[in-house]
Parts: sequence; C-alpha cells; structure tokens
Amino acid sequence: MCKESVYHKITQGKDAPKRMVGLDRREEVTINRLKTGHHPIIKDREDGNRTRDCTRCDKRAKKTLEHLLLECPATAKEREDHFQEKTLEYALLTEPKSTVRFLESTGELEHKKEEIASK
Repeated sequence: MCKESVYHKITQGKDAPKRMVGLDRREEVTINRLKTGHHPIIKDREDGNRTRDCTRCDKRAKKTLEHLLLECPATAKEREDHFQEKTLEYALLTEPKSTVRFLESTGELEHKKEEIASK
C-alpha cells in the first residue's frame, strides 16, 4: 500500500476492519477507492496533474479529498448535515455511510457515475 494514501495517513499503518458494516457493495467500493486515492473524484488526470483546482469555491484551493470533505466552503451546508466530526478518520472509517451520502448530496458521485457510463 502506498504510504502517501489517505488510508495510510488516517490509520498510520494499523489494521482497520475488513468489512464496513451497513454499506452495500457500491458504497464499500467508493469508500475503499477514496481511501487509496483511486476514485475518479481524486484520481490522477490524463495529463498527470494529481490535484486540480476546486471548481466549487473561489479559494483557489486544490481539489483534494481533504478539501472536498473537510474544507470547501461551497459544501459547508452538506458537510454540516452529514458529519458530526470534521476529520478524515471520521469520514472514511467511523461513518463511511455519511461520506457516501455527503458525496451524493454534493453531486460528486452522480457526476462521476454519468462520466464513467459514457465511456
């Protein structure tokens, strides 16, 4: 596993539970891909530019998983609706279902589903 992945940062190499209770297969795949940095939301673009600018806010921030889930002012209302704590550990390990619902409410997952289906 890549030591730079979000998963490694939040677990610091400790073993996490193998199955995520309460998630269907699609949701579990989404969370696992986010943890490892292989989800289309954050995956490398064809030009090799790993992070691109956030198109939601005007902070000129890079669109990283941390920015989208924890910092972007444009998703503040959705974040408040779905997260009790604002940490990556909470979002990806403690309440992964809330993270999936958050991404659906912001349109991130729906957009990527359509993009993948059109390929």
